[in-house]
Amino acid sequence: MSLDDLLDVLGALVVVLDTDGRLVRFNRACEELTGYREANVVGKPIWDVLVAESDAETVSAVFDELRKSGRPNSHTNDWITKDGERRRITWSNTVSTGDQGHVHYVIGTGIDITDRLAVESALRRNRALLQSMIATSPDAIITIDHLARIESFNTAAESMFGYAAGDVIGKNVHVLMPEPYRSEHDGYMHRYQETGEKRIIGIGREVIGLRKDGTTFPIELAVAEVELGDQRRFTGFIRDITKRREAEDQLRNSLQRIQEIQTEFTHISRLSAMGEMAATLAHELNQPLTAMMNYVQAGRRVLKSDRPDAREKIEDVLSKASAQAHRAGEIIRRLRSFVARGETEKMPDAINEVVTEACDLALVGAQTDGIVITTQLEEALPSVMIDRVQIQQVVVNLLRNSIDALEGQSDAAIRVTTRQDRGIVRVSVADNGPGLDKEIAEKLFQSFNTSKPNGMGIGLSISRSIVEDHGGRIDVAPCPDAGVEFWFTLPLVD
Repeated sequence: MSLDDLLDVLGALVVVLDTDGRLVRFNRACEELTGYREANVVGKPIWDVLVAESDAETVSAVFDELRKSGRPNSHTNDWITKDGERRRITWSNTVSTGDQGHVHYVIGTGIDITDRLAVESALRRNRALLQSMIATSPDAIITIDHLARIESFNTAAESMFGYAAGDVIGKNVHVLMPEPYRSEHDGYMHRYQETGEKRIIGIGREVIGLRKDGTTFPIELAVAEVELGDQRRFTGFIRDITKRREAEDQLRNSLQRIQEIQTEFTHISRLSAMGEMAATLAHELNQPLTAMMNYVQAGRRVLKSDRPDAREKIEDVLSKASAQAHRAGEIIRRLRSFVARGETEKMPDAINEVVTEACDLALVGAQTDGIVITTQLEEALPSVMIDRVQIQQVVVNLLRNSIDALEGQSDAAIRVTTRQDRGIVRVSVADNGPGLDKEIAEKLFQSFNTSKPNGMGIGLSISRSIVEDHGGRIDVAPCPDAGVEFWFTLPLVD
């Protein structure tokens, strides 16, 4: 292989200059880099063709020094390619001498370092950016080596844990952990390196941190891993969640208080309904009590007589008196259950039984003269998951609203229906009354909105809360002929 062939296969840039700086040789690597052909540049001074104007003086000085001393040297300068691109070249220079020691040629071997410098510059910028981000991060960022020794500790970590970086760098990271985390940590690190079992790395979890002053606080910890050569490094990203926990506790307490208020309102609503019933409640109880008294007096008269069938007659009147006593007791039991205050307790129940009992309860003390009340309850309905008393309260509210709306109306009628429809049970109370005033209808389910002179305006609002708490929906619509239909849904037991 000739010298020319050797120069062309070299990956390095090779130029040969005469003592006046004119190009004598320009190898293939130079051609590929610059876009010039060797034939186009041979015989021209290198600083006129390739060297950037800003570097021409420096290159000329290096060339003169090399030509005079003959000692190898090095330098770096920019070349300008045929397309105008600027490339940074680092050179190692030597000379070729004749028999008398005179310099005949200057030989430069160069390496294009443009891309390397760009990468290094980008790395420096990225490193500076990363350091800035770490320094200004609101979260603590801590790096440790494979032995769990702290290698870096950012400003947020100093503020969070109360240590200066110099106080903890080189120490085991478990100094930032209370027991039992401290005792468990080294074992975890050892087990991970032996088995690869991850418990936090790449997963994250909430743990407890330990400050320099010995106080503890909740933190959210995420750990990332990187392998550098044959060793692992770990970076922990730590967020103080004390305020978040406090906010969660406040929210939890607020929700609990809201639930208590809701329960209280529900209870007040039932008491309000009972207050409306109380005026005429004596009439309902008076009937069975009067009947009991009459039956007992009849029995006394039979005892004083000499009737041969006295025994059978006494048994009959006592049986009837017992039935009336049971009737009065049942009225009182239902009322006590209805107004009793207690926690919401949902369980599977038969909706038709609940509706039937609620209808009986709603009619206690109600002025229903002339009102025809009918029920159309679909048979064999599946169970619903409900609080029995609360759903009765909804039905009572709807029924009594219809009864009040029909007061004084001839041919008044109320129809109570239940039916199953695609995974729900639908309960409706429809009347043929005057319907709803538009202004009232728009605010119908808002609290303290009422058309009754003595009403509190919370019945329908509470009813909506109860139904929605049961996973259902309540609404109202005008009936085709006259009046309105209130209806609500309840999900079936899954």
